[in-house]
Amino acid sequence: MRIALVDASWGRSSLSDRIVQLLRSLVSEGDGIALQDPAIVRSAVRGFGYDGSLNLTVKQAHQLGAAIGCDYYILGRGNIDAVSVASQGIVYRAWAALFFVNARSGKLALFAFTVEERARRHEAARALIAALERKVPRCLHQIAHAPPAAWRPSAASMKVIDIEDPHALPANITPPRILLSPKPVYPRWAHIADVTATVELQVTFLPDGRIGPIDVVRWAGFGLDESARRAARAIRFRPATIDGRPVAARALLRYEFKLTPSPPRSKLKAQSASK
Repeated sequence: MRIALVDASWGRSSLSDRIVQLLRSLVSEGDGIALQDPAIVRSAVRGFGYDGSLNLTVKQAHQLGAAIGCDYYILGRGNIDAVSVASQGIVYRAWAALFFVNARSGKLALFAFTVEERARRHEAARALIAALERKVPRCLHQIAHAPPAAWRPSAASMKVIDIEDPHALPANITPPRILLSPKPVYPRWAHIADVTATVELQVTFLPDGRIGPIDVVRWAGFGLDESARRAARAIRFRPATIDGRPVAARALLRYEFKLTPSPPRSKLKAQSASK
């Protein structure tokens, strides 16, 4: 298994440099794992025009992986923040977010978040590095031994109609009508890292009023993908119809996350034409 470390995603800081060096060492020591040459990876990433984003579509992530030429690649970010804790006063919070991306599919295979709090800055950094030394080998083992994805019916086999532009639908087709769309929860990991991101899901609305398969087409990590999925599963709707007959339909569901006093809202392309 060939793994590439995309250090362009980490930015420049002493903590980031330490994490990147640690990752290179741990990946190199993994059984059955080959670390892609860093110079070749940097050249491929520059040629691709990667801007350091951690909020990629599956297509973008696949294209980046193809440019690098690997099986998996690792993106990430880390920081140390001074935070106020009621019982302790000011403490230093060191955190690191690791994205293990399947280069062949563009899917986020695994997200790992690690956080440590200590009274002194250097102690927080040291504790974070120690925690990563324990966690990263487990992550590498997990992706190396991941079972194949379970088979499920494709959209074509279920005769699903794609709702790309509700306004362009034939007169005899009515898109799903959203009756209730719960707000997703902004997860603690995203709060710690102050993440602003968009999660996009391809959601299948079944003719019996249930939510069918959900595919993440833009991932964000930090627990945001899971939060969006849970919110999508709780949607209540009236099914799409063709000539008045309920049918399965697939539409893009977009969740925009930002650290604000109010929870994030979802936007569904099919919704605007169904009111």
